[in-house]
Amino acid sequence: MSIRKRVGALAGTMLAGLTLGVAGTAAAPVSAAPPPDAWGFAYLHDPAPAPGTVMDPTRQWGSWKTTFPLDFATVDHVGPGNYLVRFPHIGVRGGVAHVTAVIGNRPAWCALGKWFEKGGDEYVEVQCYRHGGVPEDTRFGIVFSAKTGPLVVPGGAYAYTHVDASGALIDSYNSTGAANAAGAGGAGLYRVLLPGVGVPGRFAGNIQVTAAEPDRARRCKVADIAIQGADVLAYVACFDGLSAPANSSFTLSYHRERSVFGELAPPKLFGYVLSGVFAPPPGTNFNSAGAVNTITPSGVGQTLVVFGRLGVRETHLAATAVGGGPDYCSLQDVWRNIGQDGVIRNVICFDATGAQANNASFVTFSSRV
Repeated sequence: MSIRKRVGALAGTMLAGLTLGVAGTAAAPVSAAPPPDAWGFAYLHDPAPAPGTVMDPTRQWGSWKTTFPLDFATVDHVGPGNYLVRFPHIGVRGGVAHVTAVIGNRPAWCALGKWFEKGGDEYVEVQCYRHGGVPEDTRFGIVFSAKTGPLVVPGGAYAYTHVDASGALIDSYNSTGAANAAGAGGAGLYRVLLPGVGVPGRFAGNIQVTAAEPDRARRCKVADIAIQGADVLAYVACFDGLSAPANSSFTLSYHRERSVFGELAPPKLFGYVLSGVFAPPPGTNFNSAGAVNTITPSGVGQTLVVFGRLGVRETHLAATAVGGGPDYCSLQDVWRNIGQDGVIRNVICFDATGAQANNASFVTFSSRV
């Protein structure tokens, strides 16, 4: 079962070729000494920060706060469009990150470089580009998560993969304990198999994808999704700065009735939606508070999204474009807590030429509480 009919034409011929063209899949590597669970999110409010700038304290939180409540995520500006984010005290081996650009009206996006542990902290490289692939200083939101073992608090499902440009798994997690798999097809095309995390017969949940090719202008997105029993099969398409298909490493996270960083209770306040589709399938529209998520078109390529009753304390937002072509999505402005609602104004999407264009996107929102 595919959701492609619900999100528009997703280049079905290309995706069918990918299904047949994948020469095999790579199983998740086995770690002899799994890292501890860790997570954090943050928002860069100043696109040209001074060294060691504390990222917006009203939009950051992480697992380190339990032991080090007065410590904060910081950032260094290491070159045009290039940043090094430091999450304190949660340095681990592996895990995945996602980054979403906050761009105003200009066509731009952010991607990942490398991430690594140093001195007990987790460092994540971020690379931001304007359309055409030229590095450009840009605000962004970022989330990092590393998890092993079964979910401490049951409910929903969570899985992630870090896939290299050849389609091999670098790191992987699946809350069912099953082994994820990945494979590559033609230029810039990949598939990721997440066994057992879905709902049989329909897609439910949210997927975030981010390019992770150091020093190369790349962007990746969800091209399509298929359901095989309870298995989720996600197709990923990657492009270069000029919108041509291009191989790229990437991260992919799937979450269903859990936060994007995999935790639950806390956070008790989180939600997700398939934006740009104004009658989204029920399984793609979730609000943990039982309130309503609303999606309102606000111009060509722009969508206002409101997550009812979820905008409490420190919050995070991530978005990923959905569809087979080179269109991509970012945020026009930073998300805000208005009353008790989380308000995203707007998700903004662009086509292969950098013009604003209507496009579907997976959007996910979480509070730290």
